[in-house]
Amino acid sequence: MQSEHFTLATNAFRILGATYSATPTEIADLVDDGGHSGDISEDVLHKAQQTLITPRLRMAAELAWLPELSVAQAASVLVDKTALTTSALLSKVSRLPELARANILADFASSNVVDPAFAIALFDAWQELNPDDVVEFLRETRRAAGQPVPDEKLVLSGLQELRARHAGSLLSGLTRAANPAASIGELIAHEIRKGDTDPILSMVVREYEKRSERDASRISDAVGEILQSVRRNGDAIGPFVTALSEQLDQWLKLATPLLGFYEWRGHPEPRSKAIFTNVREVALWLANEQELHSASSQLSAVLADKFSGIEELRRIAAKDVEDLKGIIAERKEIERFQPLFDAVEKAKASPVEFARVSGLAGMKKDATAPVGPFVSAIGRFLEDGGDVDTAAAVGRELSLSFNNDADRPDVAYLVLDYVNRLARSRMSDQTKQKYDEDLATIFRNWKFPELERHKGNIPKMITALEGVVASAPASVKPEFAVFLVNLKEKQRAKRIKWLVWAAIIGFVAIVLIASNNGKRSSYSSSSYGSTSYGSSGSSGYSTSQTTNYGSSGTSSYTPAPKPAPAQPVDLKLETKPAFGSGQTLSRQEVRYCVFEGKRIGFLRNLPTTNAQIAKFNEIVDDFNNRCGSYRYMPNDMTAVESEAAYKTGAFLEEASTIARNW
Repeated sequence: MQSEHFTLATNAFRILGATYSATPTEIADLVDDGGHSGDISEDVLHKAQQTLITPRLRMAAELAWLPELSVAQAASVLVDKTALTTSALLSKVSRLPELARANILADFASSNVVDPAFAIALFDAWQELNPDDVVEFLRETRRAAGQPVPDEKLVLSGLQELRARHAGSLLSGLTRAANPAASIGELIAHEIRKGDTDPILSMVVREYEKRSERDASRISDAVGEILQSVRRNGDAIGPFVTALSEQLDQWLKLATPLLGFYEWRGHPEPRSKAIFTNVREVALWLANEQELHSASSQLSAVLADKFSGIEELRRIAAKDVEDLKGIIAERKEIERFQPLFDAVEKAKASPVEFARVSGLAGMKKDATAPVGPFVSAIGRFLEDGGDVDTAAAVGRELSLSFNNDADRPDVAYLVLDYVNRLARSRMSDQTKQKYDEDLATIFRNWKFPELERHKGNIPKMITALEGVVASAPASVKPEFAVFLVNLKEKQRAKRIKWLVWAAIIGFVAIVLIASNNGKRSSYSSSSYGSTSYGSSGSSGYSTSQTTNYGSSGTSSYTPAPKPAPAQPVDLKLETKPAFGSGQTLSRQEVRYCVFEGKRIGFLRNLPTTNAQIAKFNEIVDDFNNRCGSYRYMPNDMTAVESEAAYKTGAFLEEASTIARNW
């Protein structure tokens, strides 16, 4: 005689007015008398009779009635409960046996509004219930009624089914409240704080999920349609993001009461996680496959906002948002840098024309190509917020190419001095130091040949030196000034000609040595650590990942060291070292390690898709296995690093070629 939700009114004991110890004969008499009210149909009476005399059916009726209550107690409760308030009813039943109390409360909840305090009282009744007491009670009353003694396992199974029916009735009472979500959430939070929850809590949650399934399916379908529209519209997803946000608000209103329960169980609410995963999958697709990072960022921001109450999902969404911010910033930096890079490459490709135009017009924006475009590009780069040290590195690279490759130290000094004046106030201390060293070295390279042309003619040499001292950078001005003073003293003293020439030869040697030393630089060997691109639960954007959002560095020139004189170089061959560490490498193997490290430095900024990221990681792994730790001869490393100083542009081009072939 069960109904969808629990009620005492349809119980067989209630219909017939029978007691637990009533014999089959007494039950038959009650049927003949028409039950306790006298106006019940024969069909209902006979069904009730069949329930109480059939052991299999009787068990459910026994458990769902009022065990351990006298006839008078049962009658009092049944009469009063319809007129009592919830608080009065709770007070009246507080001292009744646990199972009878639970049945009365569940019966009331099935047709009335109840609050969390009422639900907690029902939970407490179940938690205080001792199944052994119920088994013993049924065995005693069955014997008195001439019925078979029940099996303990059947009693426990029957109690579990009854508990589920109580959960359904209780949920009905809670959902009649003004704010059902708040009532259910408060109940769940209370039980979790107690830390000793009865299985009925899980049953209430399952019943809530069952009843909300239709709304959940509707919202899930709507979200799916929105995501399909996002896939079709790419970057133009503003209206769809708004619609998605509205659907997620509806979803959270539905799911919020259960979030605390599942968090207590150690994982996110399953249906919420499924919706989160579906949205995040599209966000990752936009970022990793379509390279629409702005659109992906919009979806990720919605997830971070709407699922902030679910810790695991909040962390994933927050990381995705930060990863995307980094990628967008890096892309903007690359876009900002590209015109400057192009202008530098064109200038390096036309050294003769650059020297001619710069000699005529100077370093001005309105100069013809390739000077004007370079000056304009570096100015725009800095005005747009580009990194100052990156701009300085670009200027230094161009300057060194004129000094080392084109043998035009005059043009090299012009470029370096212009960039120094343009950006020095915002350069880092390290960059300022490099500029000071390079300006001094290039100035010597430029001015010493002019002095040498006047060798033997002291008056002309003095005149030339006076011009040099007037225009020399601060770092070399003192040494030229001292030489000028000495030369004038020698002129006045009219010393012997061979002494004058000895002084000139000595100065020439000093300047040559200083110039050569200024061009030398050294690098220390280092290995690249594996760059990790993955998903979290991605997160990935791990992607995914596995999170496939990858972090890439800002595209920039690596400032070149001071140039050294050209040296014979084993035909500049590169030989890959064998796998291993601690090996002593040949010059060709050292060259591979240094050059490959430079290429990887530029290559790090180029992968964007999952496949490209995987290729890049393979290159880094191979490099670390060969060049992670090795020994070398100092003269080999010095020579190779000098070569590398002239090849920054080549390394960048090689890295670009590798990336294009992925």
